[in-house]
Amino acid sequence: DDIFLRKLNDYLEEHLSNEALSVEMLADTMGMSTSSLYRKVKGLSGLSPNDFIRIARLKKAILLMQNGENRISEIAFQVGCLLLHLLPEAVRKDSIRIYEALKN
Repeated sequence: DDIFLRKLNDYLEEHLSNEALSVEMLADTMGMSTSSLYRKVKGLSGLSPNDFIRIARLKKAILLMQNGENRISEIAFQVGCLLLHLLPEAVRKDSIRIYEALKN
């Protein structure tokens, strides 16, 4: 399970800037069907794969914001959130999940 999560997180870190990143892409990379990926990710994290991707993006965005070296538009591009106006709302909406993710 640790190896699976490490591989999943490594892939996400490498591909977060791809706005087309999808559950299907993750499933292909992990060598499993989308339904198997859903069960595995949900079982290990309590999140659906889509939520896992979204939280990874928001977590990375917050870390980049804390760094303070990039503009919000640059950060949004780096995490694959091309709809810039959605980034602050997404951070507010998922603040509890993001807080929990940052603790880990």
